[in-house]
Amino acid sequence: MHTWNEVTLKNELPTTETIQNGLLPNETKWLLTFLNFEKGCFLGQEPVSRVNIRGRPRRKLITNEAGVQEFIKIYFLSTIVSWFLVPKLVKNFEKRTILLFSLVVIGIFQATPFILYKIGLLPEFGTNSLVYYLSFFIFITGTFSVMSLMTRESMVPDMIDQVQQESNLRQDGTISSLTSFCAKCMTGLGQFFSMFVLWLISFPQGSVDATFTQREMLALFQGPMIMLLFLIPIVIFSGYKIDRKKHREILQKIKT
Repeated sequence: MHTWNEVTLKNELPTTETIQNGLLPNETKWLLTFLNFEKGCFLGQEPVSRVNIRGRPRRKLITNEAGVQEFIKIYFLSTIVSWFLVPKLVKNFEKRTILLFSLVVIGIFQATPFILYKIGLLPEFGTNSLVYYLSFFIFITGTFSVMSLMTRESMVPDMIDQVQQESNLRQDGTISSLTSFCAKCMTGLGQFFSMFVLWLISFPQGSVDATFTQREMLALFQGPMIMLLFLIPIVIFSGYKIDRKKHREILQKIKT
């Protein structure tokens, strides 16, 4: 029987004390990648932050009165709106339709601000008008993001019923664990590709300011490139075949 510290040393991983004390240098990129992938599983966000800042406290984000901090209120509002919308939508539309429509809207509205910026229709940087302008897009993407998440999660019980009908076995735990694992892998891959993009455009570290070109490239990946990536889940969920009629048939077969 080995202790956790013995296991971490054997596998050349940092001990818990090393992570929590912020003794790891920022240049340890392989470790940062590992932590980012695992943070959704068991290590948590805090150790990742401590690796990034070497245990130093975070710098407070200071903005104008209607600055970036106001976006938090928009995200909160979009979540509340989603909670009211989804139950009503599910009663009138198929879950697959709601999910696909939400993904399309997210992709479009994620890319639109950058496109408007390139054609000169975005308000001037550093103004309150820009904050209000972007708040609209953040509200739409936030609302439909939560809607897609809630709808997707509601599909899982339907799939469990289908598996039970086909195999005569109820596998709630197995399927729920599988979907949870896939979600964590998605989070890890997202972190990995985010780091890859920053490396690709040579985005500076520490207190060095990014150039105009680097910021523009980052916005390109954050906007239009994200829209292209949304084609992947759209194609995947297009194959979801369980509608309300089929689910009723599945439940009827289970009962009989």
